[in-house]
Amino acid sequence: MSQPLVSQHLRLLRGVNLVTASRSGRETIYSLTDHHVAHVIQDAITHSQER
Repeated sequence: MSQPLVSQHLRLLRGVNLVTASRSGRETIYSLTDHHVAHVIQDAITHSQER
């Protein structure tokens, strides 16, 4: 994925409150807002690796 496409996706995720962003100098740190979402993502990753 290109950097502009990643930025666009992150902006959309922030817009629906799935991630928060905090700035540290020139870096932006993104965090999931809900631990349930983290579990869903982890389950999807695990499932895709089992295939």
